[in-house]
Amino acid sequence: MERAKQLFDQLVRKGSIVNVRTYNIMINGYCQTKEVVDQAYKIFKNMTCYEIFKNMTCWALVPDTVTYNMMIEGFYKAGRIGEAQKLTSKMRESGQPQDLLTFNIILHGLCTNHQLSAAVEMLRGMEQGGRCCNIQYCDRSFVQS
Repeated sequence: MERAKQLFDQLVRKGSIVNVRTYNIMINGYCQTKEVVDQAYKIFKNMTCYEIFKNMTCWALVPDTVTYNMMIEGFYKAGRIGEAQKLTSKMRESGQPQDLLTFNIILHGLCTNHQLSAAVEMLRGMEQGGRCCNIQYCDRSFVQS
């Protein structure tokens, strides 16, 4: 990841336009292991405003559903449930749609972090809302607990 970060920084320094997809690639790389989720979150926070041109023009990039999903999953993998939940709320507040993958990530994160009552509550809410999810995540987590 260090080499990827160097290339990313070089792109920004040279004035290349770095878009949401570029940030998503970096965030995904950092979120693959729970030890580096902090680095991924720094990148996520920097998406909101960065300098591209020397004249201090600021381009505000909006994290998309993919970005939020990766960060939420990264926080759950790291056992940082509160931060995952805050980010889920921020996703809702920002108007980014929560897709089936989002619900599966949250469900899996709750189950693997022994938040079974919250997972059951979420499943009930999804059922009432007419949504379905991949129940195998929770099944696998119950067995591993």
